[in-house]
Amino acid sequence: MLKKSAINRRLRILQLLPHEKDGSRTVSEITQMLKEDGIHAEIRAVQRDMDELSCEFQINCYDTEKPFRWFWSSGENLAIPAMGQFTALTLQLAEEILKPLLPAQSLEYLKPNFTTARHVLDAVDKRRTRRWLKKIKIVPKSLHKISAPIKNGVYDTVTQALYDDKQLQVTYMAASNTTGKPRTYSIHPYALLHRDTTTELVGKIDKDDTIRHWPLHRMQTAKVLSIKSTTPKSFDLNKYIKSELAKPLSGDVIKFKAWIKKDGFAFNHVLETSLSTDQKIKYVDDGLIITATVNETAELKWWILGLGERIKVLEPRNLRDNIRDTVMKTAKLYR
Repeated sequence: MLKKSAINRRLRILQLLPHEKDGSRTVSEITQMLKEDGIHAEIRAVQRDMDELSCEFQINCYDTEKPFRWFWSSGENLAIPAMGQFTALTLQLAEEILKPLLPAQSLEYLKPNFTTARHVLDAVDKRRTRRWLKKIKIVPKSLHKISAPIKNGVYDTVTQALYDDKQLQVTYMAASNTTGKPRTYSIHPYALLHRDTTTELVGKIDKDDTIRHWPLHRMQTAKVLSIKSTTPKSFDLNKYIKSELAKPLSGDVIKFKAWIKKDGFAFNHVLETSLSTDQKIKYVDDGLIITATVNETAELKWWILGLGERIKVLEPRNLRDNIRDTVMKTAKLYR
């Protein structure tokens, strides 16, 4: 019978082993990591552990050259401690939320967890699990569009470069490209954005100071370079999103003022969901006047247009004119 210390060591080894897609580890590396965790063991003992654990679990090794490198087989997910019922319910809900948001390659890493969650719930009551899935539904805010497909390997490569602070070499087909031939760039990656149905890399081309963003689905190939990537201290992702991705409007901070019709939908919508922390409401005979400090973005414009005849922008003047011109041009199309 194994001693408690040996059981603890083997449990920790199981946790230290990466999945096949995430790499592999040698016995020496595992022994060192155990030591850093305060678990001291001889290399021979750890080697015996690996031999025996590989017989009981889906653990494999690359054995074409020494030292052997060990890893979990794809799809295997061992929960220590075992996943509980409410954790499983949460993961089922998370799967519904994440599916339309993340690229398929990213979701692939979570599949073992989602599968385990289904097994846990099925073990409790399979029929109840099916009823649960019918009771929960994620409703998108707007028209649901299909995510742009990303070529195999591109997402993994881009995220690896970001994680390792390395430059990235990509072949990229811009939307404006009329030659039919992609161009090759060396990029300093700054950040990764998930926007509606696209995933975009923010960064700059090597030896060029202009910050740009590249949708990953337009990348034909991607390769992590050995050259270190640098991100300037002045770069602020939140400011970049507000100032650059807010186009075609300015992205500037504005004092927004509008009249809202005394209508159940728009009236209650504005009262229930504030535009800003300093939002103020003034009631008038035919509705209310709302004032708030917001960024002038495309999203703000779509929000205003979505309320249609229930809203009238009062300030600032340039936004009021922008909305008026858009409405007039749209009306012409229906004459």
